[in-house]
Amino acid sequence: MAVVTRQSSAKRSRPAMRRQSVENLTVGLPLTRLHRLLDETLPQFDRPLAVAAANAYSDLLARRDDGRDDLVRIDDVLSAFLNNNRYKPKAEIIFEVHFLQGMIRDSLYHTEEARMSYTRALWIASCTQSIPQMKLASTLHHLAKTYAQTGNYAEATKLLGKALTEYESCQMSEKHACMEDARQCYRIYLEKQLGNQLTRSAVHRLSRIFEESESEQPGF
Repeated sequence: MAVVTRQSSAKRSRPAMRRQSVENLTVGLPLTRLHRLLDETLPQFDRPLAVAAANAYSDLLARRDDGRDDLVRIDDVLSAFLNNNRYKPKAEIIFEVHFLQGMIRDSLYHTEEARMSYTRALWIASCTQSIPQMKLASTLHHLAKTYAQTGNYAEATKLLGKALTEYESCQMSEKHACMEDARQCYRIYLEKQLGNQLTRSAVHRLSRIFEESESEQPGF
């Protein structure tokens, strides 16, 4: 099965990075989970897709280029897998594909696409009891960050609050990196949200004052 790639569009969307920057590109990307999906799950459904994904993954680790094209190739393989109606994967597999696509697209700075993937993963998690609570919390956490990246701090704060509740229900340590990041981001987003509200309120008040002063001007 041929996989259509978006390599050229990926290059246009952001300047090319140096070879050594592949480490920064994959920071936060759960490579172990990604490798398990590509190496163990995909071959059960489509061997050619699995081979294409394995080659892209190997190239990513070998750093033959800046890493972006390799992630795009993996993303395309996962999209082809989801779009093939012949497959009947379990909800857990579909969730995992959407979540990892979100992580990949986040790494590529494709924020809107990442948000879409996380939202789909969250929807699946809300419709089944088979998704672990920790994965649900992580999805909420990452989805919140995509909203913050586009300035929607109200939605980001709401989602992070839910993520923190899920983390606490899992009895996650306060010193865990995910918990610390979620709490720090929650404080930052809340401050920005309040700042935006104050700014809008101030603009509204100034507008009212201007309108009132205009109405008090004597006519000519």
